[in-house]
Amino acid sequence: VAALAQHGHGQGEEHGKAAEFKMPTTYKAGVEEIEHRLHEIAELMDSKQLAKVHAEADVIQKVAKEIGQLALKEGSGVPKEAVNDINQAGKDLAGKFDAIDKAADAGDAAGTKKIYEDMVKITAALAKYAPKAYQCPMKCEREKTYDKPGKCPKCGMDLQDVKSHVDH
Repeated sequence: VAALAQHGHGQGEEHGKAAEFKMPTTYKAGVEEIEHRLHEIAELMDSKQLAKVHAEADVIQKVAKEIGQLALKEGSGVPKEAVNDINQAGKDLAGKFDAIDKAADAGDAAGTKKIYEDMVKITAALAKYAPKAYQCPMKCEREKTYDKPGKCPKCGMDLQDVKSHVDH
């Protein structure tokens, strides 16, 4: 189910096109979606396109509101004792939406950056519970991944965290 991320502000205020996204179905995918949208916001800040921050932040808010439920799903890889922390972090992250939206709408680059940095910290707390994937840096087995570090069965190199080599 694709969803449009947008909310109304009132008459005459326009944020451009809503960001289209598919609600993640796993905890790991939820965290990755949030990280991707934060990356997009960073690029918008760098290119001074603050008016476009709204749509990306709206997706973060929607996913953050669901992240606790994704953590509870069978096979999420999230330890049960972490779910309360994840729920709180999700609420905190979703709660940053209005502030970043207002700062960006006002053209306040410094304010937008400060709130963005808070969002990055909260997301790091969520990311530490996301299951990791490891693969051979030489891609001996193409895109095959493992859930634990180790050695590549083909070339013997140390498997590396997939995320450490992805420019998302």
